[in-house]
Amino acid sequence: MTIILRLKVISTMDNDTRSPRLTCSLKYLRTIPGILKIVQFVCDVICIILGGVAPSLTFTGHKGFFLFVAVLAIVITTFLILLAVINLQAVCIPERWPLIEMFCCCIIALLYCIASIVVATAAKTNGVYGAAAV
Repeated sequence: MTIILRLKVISTMDNDTRSPRLTCSLKYLRTIPGILKIVQFVCDVICIILGGVAPSLTFTGHKGFFLFVAVLAIVITTFLILLAVINLQAVCIPERWPLIEMFCCCIIALLYCIASIVVATAAKTNGVYGAAAV
């Protein structure tokens, strides 16, 4: 009799400790990190639009590098949003996910700082790029 009771207790404990599953959960987009990712995505799109329509400088790669950084940022941001929405981050690496996300955002911020310095060097000859550097 005690063996049967133990099996029942173990089986109910197994049901309570379910592992996370892949689900499409839009609740992430309502959290503070989700809202910040949406804001980052919108800023990346604005950077691509403004960088794409800016007049290009002759024989320089200022505009090209800025657009490269903006497109790379939008790809990484989209990838991070999709991973969070389908809950893949909770399935694979839940304990290190905030660190990985912070590392990706720091890389994007560093690349944007470098790109703004590159664009600022072009601003000394063309005033249109001065606004982009700020």
